[in-house]
Amino acid sequence: MGHVSDVLRNLTKHTKVFRETTFADVPDERGVYAWFYPLRIFDEDVTKFLDDVRKVQLFDARSGGRAISTRMHEFAWSSIESTVTKCPGPQLSDCSHEHWTRIIEDSKTFDNVRRAVLSASLLANPLYVGKTKSLLRRCGEHRRGYADSGFKQRFESYAAEEALHTQSVDQLLFTCIEVPTSRDPDEDTLGDSVETVVEEILKRVCQPPYGKV
Repeated sequence: MGHVSDVLRNLTKHTKVFRETTFADVPDERGVYAWFYPLRIFDEDVTKFLDDVRKVQLFDARSGGRAISTRMHEFAWSSIESTVTKCPGPQLSDCSHEHWTRIIEDSKTFDNVRRAVLSASLLANPLYVGKTKSLLRRCGEHRRGYADSGFKQRFESYAAEEALHTQSVDQLLFTCIEVPTSRDPDEDTLGDSVETVVEEILKRVCQPPYGKV
């Protein structure tokens, strides 16, 4: 049996990424999965792209929209209600804006930057994390809105409301990790426990905005 760290030598063996044209190739195996927002730079104005991506991450499943929390603070003879709203971070620095201006003047360089950023889509927080006994089936359920999670409804309703550049689950990236516990499926008695624990760990680490606690 190899060392656990050996998995890092060949991440693509157990971790795969699929998009609209390859969803049919998702393995019909048990495992955990995540949906990612593709980082497509769709305009020469980089602020539009950054605003779009930030809007995606400002969603909160408990609020059902923008991340807003209201609390009541009680005192002896009165109370105060406070509301906190999660806001987007800063835009590019002035120095980076200068570099950006030069980049967009050269079509080949601009295309290379767009490719690099799109390739880094999985470096962003996943929108949703889940587990399943069939990755292929669950991918289709999310795309059709059949899954009990409600992810499709939450994402697409918010995307339409905020006029996001990507508004359909079909346009997202589906990443899956197979987590078999035994070579013999008939003897895989720990499968549900493994997937449940891995899913819970990933939710705590990744904090997917469209997933419920």
